[in-house]
Formats: sequence, structure tokens, C-alpha cells
Amino acid sequence: MCVGLLISRRNVTERRRESGNAMLEFAVAQMVIVPLFFGVLWGGITLGRSTQIAQLSRDVAHMYARSVDFSPAQCTSAYVPPSTAGFCNQDIVVQISQGLDLRRINNPDASPQGRSVVILSQIYKVHQEDCDILPEGTACTNLGYDVFTHRVVVGRSGLRSSNFGTPSGMDADGRVTDPFTNSGARASNFGPMLSLQVGETAFVVEAYYEPDFKLIWDQPGVYTYSIF
Repeated sequence: MCVGLLISRRNVTERRRESGNAMLEFAVAQMVIVPLFFGVLWGGITLGRSTQIAQLSRDVAHMYARSVDFSPAQCTSAYVPPSTAGFCNQDIVVQISQGLDLRRINNPDASPQGRSVVILSQIYKVHQEDCDILPEGTACTNLGYDVFTHRVVVGRSGLRSSNFGTPSGMDADGRVTDPFTNSGARASNFGPMLSLQVGETAFVVEAYYEPDFKLIWDQPGVYTYSIF
């Protein structure tokens, strides 16, 4: 009887130890599996968003290079389908950005928010031939510099700034005034990417989408650009 009781108590103790070990092993495994799960999930979503944002920038850059006007001056009122009233070319950008929560100026809910921004820029390099056509006595301040001649932003402008800078002195349609003489029209970081010849203009579209969720506090979103 005593021997049987002792063995029974030992079995109970061993089972408790095994149970405790199993719980500890499970807890340790979760410390690895949970971050791994979220990492794989984030990676898959980011890869999908990267494909979407890259396609968006290419499509918009292609239209922009073919003189499609995306200026905000066109979008003076909201566009609510199926009515065609209020439709502007920025709505084309919104339509081809399905799932990226891109909102143009004067959108139906009157909110400037959203999760995406598309930055359109025309960049031109000032050569001596350009300076020669300026009025006599005018200083060609930007000779040899890449300058912005046009800039339009579609979406939430505060999400991200352009990698090439932000021009000053623009009108309501986004045209940069006096790009040959206005030092605020200069673009940065563009020359090493593409050397523009006399009379050439680069049509640049940058697109950014903020993360669906963040694994770390200051995690960046998805950024890409296309040049035509």
C-alpha cells in the first residue's frame, strides 16, 4: 500500500512537472511564432502594396507625359458617380488606385485625409540656349541646374515630400513661374539619375502608401517613382 501510494504521488509530481514544462515551452515558442507570423503577414501585404504603388506611378507617369492635365484647378467640386458632374482627371488617378485609399482635392466626403499621395513633377535642365532667350540684362540664375517647371500633388500631401524637393512660386495650375531665374525652382538629387539634354523634360511621378499596420513605431511606408 505504501509503495503504491508513493509511486502514485511520484507520477502526479512528474505529470505536474511535465505540464509546467509544456506550458513554458509553449510560451517560449509563442515568443518566436507570433512575431514571425506578423512579419510574414506584413511582408506579404507590403509586397502586394509595392506592386500596386509601382503600377500606379507608371500609369500616371505615362498619362502625365502625354499631356493629361491633373491640375487641381479642374477639380472645383466633388465627383459622385454615376453622375459625371464634377469629374476631373485626378479622379482617373483615384480610380486606378483601388485599395490604396487615395483621395483627390474636393473629394465627396470633404476630407483631405487618406493613406496615399501621388506627386507629379516636370523637371527641366537649364542650358545656355535657354538663358539666351531671356530679356537682355536678366540674370540666368539657374544655368546648369535641374529645375521644376510644374508640380501637382494628388492625395494626402503631408504623408511624404518629394525626393527631389519642393518648388516655390507656383500658380493655381501647378506651373512654376520663372524657372530660369527663380532659385526656389531648383530640383535636387535628379542630375545623377538622368542627364537632360537641351529641350528635354522629364515627367516624374512619385507615389507613397503608408503602412496598413506598423511592426515598429517609425516604420516607413511603400515608396516608388517612375520617369518618362
